[in-house]
Parts: sequence; structure tokens; C-alpha cells
Amino acid sequence: KLYDILFFNTILIVVISILISVFISSKLKIIFKKYKTINEEKLKAEYEATHDSLTNAFNRASFNKKFSKELLRAKRYKTPLCIAILDIDHFKKINDTYGHHIGDVVLKKLVEFIQKNIRDSDFFARWGGEEFVLIFPQTKGEDAKLKCEQLKESLKNDKNTQTPATFTFSCGVAEYQEGDTLDDLLQKADKALYSAKETRDRVILST
Repeated sequence: KLYDILFFNTILIVVISILISVFISSKLKIIFKKYKTINEEKLKAEYEATHDSLTNAFNRASFNKKFSKELLRAKRYKTPLCIAILDIDHFKKINDTYGHHIGDVVLKKLVEFIQKNIRDSDFFARWGGEEFVLIFPQTKGEDAKLKCEQLKESLKNDKNTQTPATFTFSCGVAEYQEGDTLDDLLQKADKALYSAKETRDRVILST
């Protein structure tokens, strides 16, 4: 009898242990699933707060944050810094002729192209509408202008950017001068862009 009782108790303990393990495992799975969901939602919210919803380029808020860091670095180490404002030529005509869907495709194609053809240290963001902005750290004005011209010409021969609408862009470039704020640089680049838009498909460096 003692043997039977011990055997029964042993079996009971094993069964209870298994049930407890299954219960704990089930609870842990639920907890991990909830944690994963919360983490994914957090990452999604962070992404949406820093990126443009249409093109997935960085947005204006991200640009402002990045520029502040690069400006501090340029001041501290006395290194050059440039920004460029890029504007798709005749974008309204593209929308009117081919429809807004093709206009959206053009925006996405441009973003993919620029992101693929700039340095890791450069920063590209959508400013609004058909306007985009670039940050060129440790880059002088003439070099930034040359890079934008290379991008402009390479775009014309890139098969991945082909859409029913052929598109080009104009660009205004500005180099940081001691004492400049972001607004100062944007005004310089915007003025240069305005001049470039007079003939289109052109890059102008602010003087």
C-alpha cells in the first residue's frame, strides 16, 4: 500500500507540474504577444512621426532635427555645410495631364532615386508638395552644386524612374556662412531655386 500511495503521489505531482508548466507557458505567450504588439505599435508611431506617409522619405520635422545636429557640428569643427531645395519641374502640369496617381508615382520614384544616389552622411527629406530638401554635411557649396547636377542628369537616364510622365527637377543650393540660421539658409536656397525655376532643369548655387 505504501508503494501504491508513493507511486500515486509521484504521478499526481508530475501531472500537476505539467499542468502548471502548460499554464505558465500559455500566460508567457500571451504576455510576449502583447509586448510584441505594443512594441510594434510604438515603432510604427515613431516611424509615422518622422516620415512622410506617401513617399516614406523623412519629413520636415526630421529634417529640422537633423539640421540642428549638423549645424552644431559645423560650428564646433569649422567644417562646411550645405543644404539644397529641390523642386520637380512642371509638377502641376503632370497632375493635370496624367492624374494625381501618376503625380504620386513621380514623387515616390524621385525619392527612391535620390535615396539610392546620395552618401550615407547626406540627408534627404520631403519639405512639402513637390519640394524636397537635402543636407550635405562637410561639403562646400561648389561640391554640393556639382552633386545636385550629377543627380539631375543621372535621373534622366535611370530606367527605374520611368513613368508615363517624364520629369526633371530644379535645385537651389546654399552654403552655411558663420552666423546663418536654418531660416537664413532656406531663404538663400529658395532664392537660388527661384532663379533655377526660370529656365527649369537647372541647379543654382546661392551667392
